Amino acid sequence: MGLHARKLIIACSGGPDSMALVYVLAALKPEIGLPMSVVTIDHGLRDVSDELALVCRICQSLELPWHSERVVVERREGSLAADARRARLTRLRELAGTTGCVALGHTADDQAETVLLRLLRGTGLRGLGGMDPVRPPFVRPLLEQWRRGVVAYLADVGAHFATDPTNNTDLFARNRLRHHILPVVDMWFPGSVQRVAALSRRARSDRRLIERFVDHAVKECTVDSQPGRWEMDVVRLRQQPAEVWPHVFGRIYRRVTRRHGDLYEEHVTALTDLVLRVSGDGQADLPAAVAQRNHERLTITSVGVLGPRAVQKMSTSDLIVGPGCFRLSNGKLLTVDQVSVTGRPPFRDATELWVDAARVMFPWTVRTWRTGDRMTLFGMTGTKKVSDILIDNKIPRQNRADVLIIEEQSLLLWLVGVRRSAHHPIVGTTTSAYKVRLY
Repeated sequence: MGLHARKLIIACSGGPDSMALVYVLAALKPEIGLPMSVVTIDHGLRDVSDELALVCRICQSLELPWHSERVVVERREGSLAADARRARLTRLRELAGTTGCVALGHTADDQAETVLLRLLRGTGLRGLGGMDPVRPPFVRPLLEQWRRGVVAYLADVGAHFATDPTNNTDLFARNRLRHHILPVVDMWFPGSVQRVAALSRRARSDRRLIERFVDHAVKECTVDSQPGRWEMDVVRLRQQPAEVWPHVFGRIYRRVTRRHGDLYEEHVTALTDLVLRVSGDGQADLPAAVAQRNHERLTITSVGVLGPRAVQKMSTSDLIVGPGCFRLSNGKLLTVDQVSVTGRPPFRDATELWVDAARVMFPWTVRTWRTGDRMTLFGMTGTKKVSDILIDNKIPRQNRADVLIIEEQSLLLWLVGVRRSAHHPIVGTTTSAYKVRLY
């Protein structure tokens, strides 16, 4: 299995990939030689009683211990799917403890989708590497197997599996990629999906070499490191090859925030600008962290260490990369949910923004309004000064500076809580919308 473990936990949702994993590992149990059990994670987001019953029945027939675990999905920034995944993996790590490993049913199809999603959103070599076959406590024995082969195997052994109804919707980015983009890409460029999976293997190999240089660079430029805070010497960092900087930023960011993902390209650019700027002072907002340049020191601090009040004083803008739940720098919560509008009219008051999902483009910027901002109001033509809109809507002078704007490129979509713009309205042909709300 690639790990020195004393027990093996198989994570099984009841879907084809994880169900095949259960059958394969059950057949290999004598060779593996570890106590083996199966767990199904219930996120509490929909009724999964049928899936639980199916997995339970299969495990009984294979003489494997099985139980289910209910987790609470805490909404943070990002999509609901990402929040559910975070809760699931956290619980699986807890179940593994210090002596166990957890087998996950990801396939080569999942790997290719992951790499393409990261590429489209902006990533580096780490993101191109996709999912690691072995990353304690997790192992992915099926990562080199394609889904069509997995389904064929299930048919050969006469195994039943469940189908998640949400996989047939376009609510999640992975589903939209799987249903609409990959089939077209594979039609015009046969074998391209397989080549993406091969790219991830090459990227992981290259990353192992680069990590040696990153280890040296981080050691050379670190001035001080504490839980949730890391301070670097900018002069020493500049002495390192510029090609290593993004990897240094990513390494330190992950240690500070205790996250496993990559920084987006715009965040790497912002950090690079801080290092290169002559003035010596400045800041950049990162997901769940803030970077500050003070003379020849660059400090990355997690929001958890700063606290919402400190962040509110430091930041005036946030980046919204897509649907999800986002903790803004001022401590407030912004939700962007994709919903169906067929058969029911959306709300149109100032507390929510509804826009046609087919027309919008991410990322959005959430920022405080500035003198000179102009906006085309819903139901009107031409533009109007934001300052005049605030006066017309009787926003007290002392509260105007705190009013936020959601901006798409150069378009002002929403003067939050006051008025919406004329851009991307819900019309009779709209079937899917983004509902935006600030809490």
